[in-house]
Amino acid sequence: HFGSSHLATKLYSNDKKFEDGYRLDSPRIKMEVVHNHRGDHHATEEDVNATIEEERVAAEDNGHKDDNPVVSALASAFGGLLLQESQGEQVSEDFAAKVSSFIVAEISSDLFFALLRLTFLAIFATGENTTADLQDYANVTSRALYAALITTICTVANWLTRHVKPGKSFLSDSLKLFTVSGGVLIAWGWKDLVVAIVDVLPGELWPQLVLAILVTFVVAGSQLTRCFAAAKADVAAGGERDTLCARFRVLPSALGLTLGYSWNSVATYFVNQWQERLESAHAQFFVQFGYSVVIGLAVQQITIMVSRRLAAAHADDASNSTKKHATVLTVLTTSIAFLQAWALLDVLDDFFFRVCYGCSGPTTCSYQSNLIFATVVSFVFSKLAYILRFTVDE
Repeated sequence: HFGSSHLATKLYSNDKKFEDGYRLDSPRIKMEVVHNHRGDHHATEEDVNATIEEERVAAEDNGHKDDNPVVSALASAFGGLLLQESQGEQVSEDFAAKVSSFIVAEISSDLFFALLRLTFLAIFATGENTTADLQDYANVTSRALYAALITTICTVANWLTRHVKPGKSFLSDSLKLFTVSGGVLIAWGWKDLVVAIVDVLPGELWPQLVLAILVTFVVAGSQLTRCFAAAKADVAAGGERDTLCARFRVLPSALGLTLGYSWNSVATYFVNQWQERLESAHAQFFVQFGYSVVIGLAVQQITIMVSRRLAAAHADDASNSTKKHATVLTVLTTSIAFLQAWALLDVLDDFFFRVCYGCSGPTTCSYQSNLIFATVVSFVFSKLAYILRFTVDE
């Protein structure tokens, strides 16, 4: 597979040489072709010539003459397999990059929050006069400062590196990870700000509902403005139109995670209330499992309906009102996708930590159990991402 991937890369790029200097028409490459084509690792030179002749005759039967039957032999025999292998590697790479970006985002948010909070308390706290209200104020203020700082840093850095092309070195891979993590860092910073605000609100439904509506109004409303639409077009066009100001004006589109968490706190309010009344870990798990199934089916149906409306809105003859309607629908699908993601995470947490280990959650269990959970979940979902990718393609 390694050798075939090497060859496929060069075939699709119309390059006539391997990176190791061998030519496609060399005896060694011809032998590798027939080995792959027939699965015969003891092929002779006659087998090689017979394979090439088969490809030449097939090409002539199709109405054209193949200038390089060796290329045709490998492409016809292993084209689909190599393409699938290449796509599988891309899925694994994307999955790893996204997981790494969320790890970077959470660790960075917690680190800088701790530093800012300690600084805030060191300035305003006097002796033992550190009240609960002051601590809550410190939490919200520290989260807000971090969200503003990380938004500015990532936006400026991504704009400065917009012309840098990723290569094949540690530095270029680090740059690619930072580019992928930039949006996640911003989204996670604002999400943690919402978490801090929810923590200081009364433990009732209506304050969380008001907060979710307010966040929705800010995120969705800003994307309906002409300023946002013009900035989005400028960033997409690139070149001189892609200015730093335009990058800041499209920031509301990066707050889908924040919006999703706001509504997740509302959606899980009754689930949490019900679970607190139950003593059995199995009963708590089944409550969360039922909610996960319901929200999953609801998100699926809503996404299907929204996708059909978006297809009509993206037509060339769509009116401006229809396109604005599509923007609202896009925000909707982003937020409900995070609802489903958190529901799935919560049900996995309840099953693994509450049912299997008897803990109240990940933070009260050992690091060994968290390591096992992370390993199993990473393996299973990376494979699911690979399988679903090709299921959708088919």
